[in-house]
Amino acid sequence: MKLLLSALEPSSNIHAQKVIKEIIRKIIKESINSLPKEKNTQDKQQKTSQNFLPINLSKIQSTKIQIMGIFDKNLEQQILQELSQEFKQEQTTQNLESTQIASPKDTIANDFINDFISNHLAFTPLFFSQDFSIMGFVDVAKKLPFILKAQKTMLHTAKEADKILFLDSSSFHIPLAKKIKSSGIKAPIYYYILPQVWAWKPWRTKKLEAFFDKLLAILPFELSYYSLEARQSKKIEFVGHPLLDELDFTILESRQSRQSQSTQAKNSQTQNLQDKSPQNQNLRNPTKNIAKHIVFMPGSRRGEIARIFPTFIEVAHLLEQKNICTKTLVIPTFFANKSQKELESIYGDLSGFELSFDTQKSLKEADFAFICSGTATLEAALLGTPFVLCYKAATLDYLIARAFVGLHYIGLANIFYNALCGESAGRGESKIHEELIQGDMSMDNLLSAYNSELERAKNGHFIKCAKELWEYLSTQNTEDKNHKNDDKIPHKKYYGSAQNVANMLLMD
Repeated sequence: MKLLLSALEPSSNIHAQKVIKEIIRKIIKESINSLPKEKNTQDKQQKTSQNFLPINLSKIQSTKIQIMGIFDKNLEQQILQELSQEFKQEQTTQNLESTQIASPKDTIANDFINDFISNHLAFTPLFFSQDFSIMGFVDVAKKLPFILKAQKTMLHTAKEADKILFLDSSSFHIPLAKKIKSSGIKAPIYYYILPQVWAWKPWRTKKLEAFFDKLLAILPFELSYYSLEARQSKKIEFVGHPLLDELDFTILESRQSRQSQSTQAKNSQTQNLQDKSPQNQNLRNPTKNIAKHIVFMPGSRRGEIARIFPTFIEVAHLLEQKNICTKTLVIPTFFANKSQKELESIYGDLSGFELSFDTQKSLKEADFAFICSGTATLEAALLGTPFVLCYKAATLDYLIARAFVGLHYIGLANIFYNALCGESAGRGESKIHEELIQGDMSMDNLLSAYNSELERAKNGHFIKCAKELWEYLSTQNTEDKNHKNDDKIPHKKYYGSAQNVANMLLMD
């Protein structure tokens, strides 16, 4: 299968990585299941002792997967590492359970996955997603010649593809899909992470239905914006939300348990630490509620960082004066190779911050977070990490967006919670967290929101809303449906979209 992939955003590459990994896993598992069963345990032990990995090599050798297009420069390496680790663990467990002998050498699974990647899976990048780091209308205008060149190259490569998968980035992908269809190319086009027609330009649904063969919705309420014909024909389907593939629900449950056990102790500690002096009885008193570990996420683009992080620094310094917390700055992974001096040229003063390149790990460990708008806000909500959304756009971009987008909220968790509560998505009154936008994103307002959000978390409201979001955004895995009463299938209550998307690409 030749798959033309286009994933321009960092989050899109994470989702693409999960889908491709699932495709490879399914091919390998299918080859395992197609093998005849060994007659007895002695045969199994003999094969294991010979470092035999139970794989139908002839079936795999006939399978070739080529991933072409636009994606992260580290995509291949990340998939290789994850697969190698997962299969190593699975194979060790299976051999121990079936043969009751010592664990096989760790190199078996690793060597096999490396061989499969080398000989049967090829990555052919036309451009790297890092080349498309564009924010706002002004940046788009500056990079227009490059964008047109990229579309021309993708159009030419589409002629070789068996299937095409686009993720997000509607301003790039809708025109490209139109060009592909107009050129008479027959490869089906799948669109995963659809444009937010519920936020603005709902008339785009007609274009989407015309230019794409399959629309893969990650939100249940998205389907209602499309035609009855598209829904009945299953041109558009809800596949689950991709973040649920990356997160573990037990983290939320553990946080709830810890919160319940320590609420009384925290209340007592807060009372003892609170400064009674008049000068601290104002919005800048951060000790009304106390978070021991605070995460700061000012965005991934340089413009966002320049507009947002200076205010974060002010808040962090004030909290530092009170000596009440550890402060972690989350930095995008594509800045990981930069020196301290280069990072300071982007962020400014980094003194007092611990640096992290792992969003999920940081949010898991955090008691509170200040987050620029984006997927990270939904991730924090699903992990049960209380936070406030803070965003400041370039003035022109903000004015244009405000003129066209009539939303009360811009945070994904708030928008989805509106729909969950039966309100219009992004236009309702219910909310999970505070949002401070443009001029409202001041130090005083951030500290006030910090106190109010920690208070809401303390009374259990935030965890309750987070659980409701998990339920709303999940799907049940087909494999588990078929093995409902099989004790060998580990129970997992919530599923995202990667397995569903992989199934569609392999089966359609």
